[in-house]
Amino acid sequence: MLFVWFLLYGGIYTAAESLSQTLGTAHVVTVPAMLLYTGGFVFRLCRTGRAHTAGIKTIPLKDLKKYLFFLPLGALPVYNVLTGSGWELSFSLAALMLCASIAEELFFRGFLLRILLKWSRAGGIVVSGAVFALAHFVNLSQGADLSYVLMQTLCAFAAGIGFAAVTAASGSVLPCIVAHFLINISAGSGTMGPAECGLGLWVCAAVYVVYGIWIYIRNNKCEVN
Repeated sequence: MLFVWFLLYGGIYTAAESLSQTLGTAHVVTVPAMLLYTGGFVFRLCRTGRAHTAGIKTIPLKDLKKYLFFLPLGALPVYNVLTGSGWELSFSLAALMLCASIAEELFFRGFLLRILLKWSRAGGIVVSGAVFALAHFVNLSQGADLSYVLMQTLCAFAAGIGFAAVTAASGSVLPCIVAHFLINISAGSGTMGPAECGLGLWVCAAVYVVYGIWIYIRNNKCEVN
């Protein structure tokens, strides 16, 4: 179900963007179309009792330690803000980025990861991260610079490791949706290549990988005990 929904998401987005360009106003059709489609699908998951299966699972606010546990997911947004990339405050782009964050997390962590974990926990985390990273090459079709997409792909792989480990351990995609959205709206103009990135960006990437490995080991020990 999630697989079909994700394919339809891409098709509707492409059609809505094409119509928006024809009308001469950026995202004028795309924003309401994606908000309605994404919101409607999440509502349907909740109504049919499939929300938990897809990873839409809340974490009690009273358990503050669990929220502190998720703080490393914010490494890239913090880096982006500190280095002056700035937040994308346009409503239309922020809305599209929110829909994209929900769609990608439901697919890569709510659907793909769940299937891969049945094969191998460690392998599932790595493979889902790799597929998530490679999916960013689609940005080339939207005019993104190749060097930027390569940098984005490397960072996406690192973040994907951390995101997958968190989802596998907590059973929820919600922390990753929030982190993904914050990364998207703080990512800047999308013109930097790997050679132009500071050391801090690669430190952030390393944080996600180390964080994911730590969660994986910690989760395995908890299951054994």
